[in-house]
Amino acid sequence: DERSRIEVRARVEGYVEQLAVRATGERVRRGQPLFAIFSPRLAATQHEFVAALAAGDADLLAAARARLQALGLDTAAINRLAAGAAPAQRIVYHAPRDGVVTELGVREGSLIEPGTMAVAILSEQALWAVAAVPERQAGLVRAGGEATITVAAVPGESFTAKVIEVLPALDAPTRTLQARLELANPGGRLAAGMIAEVVFAAPSGGHAL
Repeated sequence: DERSRIEVRARVEGYVEQLAVRATGERVRRGQPLFAIFSPRLAATQHEFVAALAAGDADLLAAARARLQALGLDTAAINRLAAGAAPAQRIVYHAPRDGVVTELGVREGSLIEPGTMAVAILSEQALWAVAAVPERQAGLVRAGGEATITVAAVPGESFTAKVIEVLPALDAPTRTLQARLELANPGGRLAAGMIAEVVFAAPSGGHAL
């Protein structure tokens, strides 16, 4: 489900260290460290914060705190710095949710710029199924309708899905329209790319043979 996509982007310039994710397709858990950035700018901004703290200037202190937050330093680290702890040398980025890494835009030791997309994560608990519906039958498939899905990888079991929409683009060679359905994937038994058979519930009302 592309709506579950989350991108982890760098907020500060620096060098990528401690890269815990090495390839796309790896599973991550919420809160798991993904990578760290060593940033000279982070160190300089922390020294500004300490200087403002020593000077007792509330305005300078608030501005320095805001700059640290903008660079991605969390509140706990800022409070430790205010309490006299040594400045942090790195910013550690964590996975914002459980999921699967679908894009990896950084490598160990590479220079990263603010705004760079480092890691993209998709949930595997919610999937989309895309069904190719023959043009002459597309009118029978409507958003909100239900369908039953079976896959060869899970024999003897079916999954209930809901039609999200029928995409307004006809595939000319096959004369089919794509119907997009959403279904739950508890336990991660289904995987992206599996071939599925989709049986749509018959529209209610009217007579049919």
